[in-house]
Amino acid sequence: MSPVKIIIAIVVLIPVALFAALLVLLDNPELFRDRLSDTLREETGFELNINGGITWRYWPPVAINIEDVSITPAGSDVTLASVRNAAVDLELFPLLSGTVSVAGLNIDGLTVNAIVDENGLPNWSVAGSEAPDTGDTGAADPGQSASGGGSGMALNIGEITISNALINYADKPAGADYQIDIETFSTGAVIYDQLTALNFVLRLQDKVAGITANLAGEGQFSFGAGFTRYQFRDLQLQNRLSMPDMPEQTLSLTLNGAADLDDGTARLEDTRFEVAGLQGSTRMSVSGLNETLTLDGNLSVSPFNANQVMKALGMPAIETANPQALSSISVTTRINGTLPTISLSDLQIGLDSSSIKGSASVTLGDILAAGFDLKLDQITVSDYLPPAATDAQAPVVAASTETAPPVDSEVIPVDLLRQYALDGKFSIGSATYDTFTFNDISLAVKNATGRLNVDFAAAGYEGKVNANINSTLSAMPTTTAKFGIQGLNITQLTGFEWITGIIALDAGLDFKGRMLSEVLDTLDGNNTFTITDGTLDVTPVKSVATSIDNLRGKTSSVAEWPDKMPFKQLNGKLTLNDGIEANQQLNVQLENMSLAGTGGIDYWQSQLAYDIEVVMQETVDGQFRVHPPIAGLKWPLHCEGAMTDSPVDLCFPDGKAVQKLVTEIVKQEVKRQGKQKLQEKIEEKLPDEIKDKAKDLLKGLFGT
Repeated sequence: MSPVKIIIAIVVLIPVALFAALLVLLDNPELFRDRLSDTLREETGFELNINGGITWRYWPPVAINIEDVSITPAGSDVTLASVRNAAVDLELFPLLSGTVSVAGLNIDGLTVNAIVDENGLPNWSVAGSEAPDTGDTGAADPGQSASGGGSGMALNIGEITISNALINYADKPAGADYQIDIETFSTGAVIYDQLTALNFVLRLQDKVAGITANLAGEGQFSFGAGFTRYQFRDLQLQNRLSMPDMPEQTLSLTLNGAADLDDGTARLEDTRFEVAGLQGSTRMSVSGLNETLTLDGNLSVSPFNANQVMKALGMPAIETANPQALSSISVTTRINGTLPTISLSDLQIGLDSSSIKGSASVTLGDILAAGFDLKLDQITVSDYLPPAATDAQAPVVAASTETAPPVDSEVIPVDLLRQYALDGKFSIGSATYDTFTFNDISLAVKNATGRLNVDFAAAGYEGKVNANINSTLSAMPTTTAKFGIQGLNITQLTGFEWITGIIALDAGLDFKGRMLSEVLDTLDGNNTFTITDGTLDVTPVKSVATSIDNLRGKTSSVAEWPDKMPFKQLNGKLTLNDGIEANQQLNVQLENMSLAGTGGIDYWQSQLAYDIEVVMQETVDGQFRVHPPIAGLKWPLHCEGAMTDSPVDLCFPDGKAVQKLVTEIVKQEVKRQGKQKLQEKIEEKLPDEIKDKAKDLLKGLFGT
């Protein structure tokens, strides 16, 4: 039996007991103490002890006063309840005709001590009754005793007034300890299953949790025999709630509904609430209160300002880049399900100018399972991010403008993911971050049986992006990631000027670990890409050519190239071997120019270092015209610096390598010139019959 039912039953039991006793008090009250006790025992199973006087008050109104009353369960010497003073007001004219009609009960100084001991035995159980079940601390039901035995008398009291009452309820096995201090409690006419006016002011304390509620109520209610049927109509509750480490909250609740504890059902109709700036309403049907709970209803929360709610709860405000963000949030949904699963359908969430629609569900258990299918129409993400620090807010630590290096963090929260089972989809029609906008965004997450799978897709900048991540949630998780780009405009997305065009990319990566550092140290895989209809800033290549030209005193055809060379197609491949710090292999082919590089990235310092060799094959056609003696040679570049800088600013000729290259070019030039002069002499001086032999000898000398 629930604590709430126990307390209500005991409180109402006092007037019922007095009403039963009234039937034997119409003559000399003092002569009927024993009979009064016998009557209560028969009707309720409880002992009534009147330690004070019993007197008549004849006018006005006619009443019986009883002082110092105590009630104990039959066979027990522990007081369950006591009353300092009780008065039963009687209707005068019915009394003159020999009929008892109770106009009112007035009780002052009521004290109730309901205790469940260490063995699970309640002190309101009647001796000889069946021991309590371990799942229900109420072995004896005061309400059942009050109405289920004896004559089964009807309840009809004009009004009830209770003042200065103290009710204590403690359940030691459950670790519960409550106290109710009733300042005033009054009703209209009390008849089973008929609505009556109700007014009360009380204080409720949860001594274990340190929670205090100062509660006032006004409205209509009714209860049935046995205290298992209740009805509320426009019952307005005002509650000042005090909780540890939180400011005092004012809660308002208007109840309309009914409950039948025998059937295990309840319903709320047009029930409204207000707390911490939140206003809403609900309609709900509940069944299975005595077995498995089932809910079916709806919930509506009116638009509210999130930061005003946070302030009311004593919590810091949520700082956003747009001060107007989170100023209007609303929720409507249908709620249904049978525990442990609760579903939200027809879910609509208003988030400022955005709207989220869909459904969600939660299944309670050792592992919390959640499913969702939500659609967000549009959002400006940057509005909801923390604001950038102003000059006045930024700490003055040094003259340097360098940003702090990134901090290692958990990118795959294995322990957290193991506590949940997720299966859901979330889509966004349009999302804007800063100057970036993507459309048709979809995210699908499935986390079950120790494996996490995430699918992502988006469209924008003339192309599409997709990704898939599949991880095993072991102590050292292993992850396979795939990433693809189709037809994305590089310039529109990145604003890069050193390279333009439409990119297609296909990446497949593997890594181990849950921390970012572990991921970066174990990355393996290939990234192949193609860029079409673009331009490439070839300034670094031209700078190598300029260095070579200066050393050899001649101008090459490369010097005539434009700084930004247009192209039809560029193909490339980046291979990662055991991390990103070193051993990256980059290969690019652009018409007759090929590029091969090796190097790595220091993510923590945002630095890169690459050694690149550019080889250009001889051609007189196309964009990249190259002539001997520089064709077919490896042109050296060294790229090093911040990852945020353009390659044009990072890549420069390798001085020593260029000197070696020039030496090789000179040798090749000398050979070429020497061969050319000898060929001219052979043609001029030698007879025709020995020219062929001389040419073969020349090839042997120069190797060509």
